[in-house]
Amino acid sequence: MRKLVKWGHWAVAATFAVTGAPFLFSVVAIVPRSVQRDPQMGAFTLFWGVILSLPPFACAWGIIKWRRWGWMLAIVDSVVILGGYATVVRNNKALDWGIVLALIYCAMLVWLLLPVVRAEYLRRSQVA
Repeated sequence: MRKLVKWGHWAVAATFAVTGAPFLFSVVAIVPRSVQRDPQMGAFTLFWGVILSLPPFACAWGIIKWRRWGWMLAIVDSVVILGGYATVVRNNKALDWGIVLALIYCAMLVWLLLPVVRAEYLRRSQVA
């Protein structure tokens, strides 16, 4: 069980980092061209790209550093993302990828809610 906790936290953190990367990429790749065409749209893209990349990156950082706030934020973020994928699957848009990504986030949520994982986060928060 110890290896599940140890290696699982790396997998969950990596998944959250990969989730935040497209939003950050949109800031780097799309904003310079958007600003040239329409400054308002460029500012809008910059604002939402940064805002939407913060929670997944914060989750990844908190999970890697074994912070209790990172664990709680990851649970909330997983539930929100699962709700989004449930809506996509329900509307039959991108059904195959929606199901695969929903299963990945279900597995992450199950890992986050395991009693041994919860105990590890509580133990580490008391030590630190």
